[in-house]
Amino acid sequence: WRLNVCRNIQTPGGVEHVTWVPLESSFHEPRRFAEVAFAGEMPAPLRAAAEERIRKERGRRGARRATGELLLYAKSLSGIYLRRGEDTKRLAFVHGEHVLPRLAPDGGQFLFHSKQKGGMGVWLARVEGGDPKRLCDGHHANWSPDGQKVVLARGGGIFERALDADKERRLSPEGLSDCKFPSYLPDGRVLFVSRAQGKDSLVVAAPDGKAAPEVLAQGEILSAPKASPDGTVIAFQSGAHLHLLTAATKAVSQLTTAGGVQSWPVWSHDGRSLCYCQSPQGTDGPWDVYNLR
Repeated sequence: WRLNVCRNIQTPGGVEHVTWVPLESSFHEPRRFAEVAFAGEMPAPLRAAAEERIRKERGRRGARRATGELLLYAKSLSGIYLRRGEDTKRLAFVHGEHVLPRLAPDGGQFLFHSKQKGGMGVWLARVEGGDPKRLCDGHHANWSPDGQKVVLARGGGIFERALDADKERRLSPEGLSDCKFPSYLPDGRVLFVSRAQGKDSLVVAAPDGKAAPEVLAQGEILSAPKASPDGTVIAFQSGAHLHLLTAATKAVSQLTTAGGVQSWPVWSHDGRSLCYCQSPQGTDGPWDVYNLR
């Protein structure tokens, strides 16, 4: 009976704020409310305002369908979903915690994590369907820019795996421990987090291992950092909020200030917007996905 219909705000005119869609995590979700205009005795100015709002909303939805924006995400106790404009498709069912799906650069495949067939592993599946393939043990996997390799964490180290040959090599130096949250920069270098002496360090390393890893910033980094598509800015969580680091100068500025926790930033392909998860109740959720332009 989670189909909930109720008044959100009592209004003096003929507009009622209601919801008619399934609720996700609570009985009161204002972001899922919309306006229904009753045509009985609505004053002309109020009717005109309602019609204008409906017209703009239809235009916004039409624009999203036309651009075909993609968002891959996981829902607790439900599965993995791909949203294209206003259309949503479930790609996989429940796989436990820490699913962390990642869409390939060409949009045809995705990575996810599951404890099927043993311990935590990295799995590969096609968007159009078919049986998923378990690649290896590990977690926090991410695609290379060309989609030919993945980088992942395992046993406190960072490894790169070539998908065509099923070969691996270690990227993190032996001297760095408790490494996690790896991802690629556009130039092929690998960004990850290493923890030592009670501090999290944001580290970048060359895949050939010839240059010493470089520490970009330190903080309480609780989710995977992500570089913008051009590599000039890195979004990362420190404490409860998201921050932006300018790669050229290492200058850090705070991006989010809302209550609760903001984490897991992901850039759009054009670098003009940033998706992230937000929870009003701390790191245990429930989580909502926000888009910041």
